[in-house]
Amino acid sequence: MLSLFLFSFAILVTPGPNNIVLLTTSINYGIKETIPNLLGIWFGFGLLIIIGTSSLGFFINETPFLLIGLKIFGFVYILYLAYKIFKNNSFDAENKKPINFFESTLLQISNPKGLILIFAIVTNFWMVNESYLYNLLYLIFFLISVSVVSNLIWVALGVIMKRKLSNNFLSIFNKFMALVLVLTTFYSYAVTI
Repeated sequence: MLSLFLFSFAILVTPGPNNIVLLTTSINYGIKETIPNLLGIWFGFGLLIIIGTSSLGFFINETPFLLIGLKIFGFVYILYLAYKIFKNNSFDAENKKPINFFESTLLQISNPKGLILIFAIVTNFWMVNESYLYNLLYLIFFLISVSVVSNLIWVALGVIMKRKLSNNFLSIFNKFMALVLVLTTFYSYAVTI
């Protein structure tokens, strides 16, 4: 269990689309407005685990055009989220809307980092002597627990940074984070192709 924790935590705590979006959302809108984003990510992660461990996950693995379609959708969607972050240049939360539950769920389902994690865990940590349902429930509970910890680290960092940022610096920060999101997306997709 320790090796699964270390492996999953190392992947989940590092910068990726979800953590970058959580950081920028918590800086721009505060913790209360970040909660739907967190819940959407965790719900989407549960769905991703179900998809990745089911026969559909193996079907996608065996049928490259489905995986390519998912990658294209995810790539375009993450670029759209980067654009939303790029355009936000002030703490004026009344005129802007944070990323919502549905958008966060889509982000997680289309996240290449999440897909890589699920397939790596299924191939390395699947307990062959246990039933599919046991494995599924174990992975959902375990991985979402690790995700909660790693995601909350990024939200806390955002809340701390919000206290230190001015509107001028926030605009620069958002543009920088949008660029980081685009670059990590390009990198993630380049690695998975």
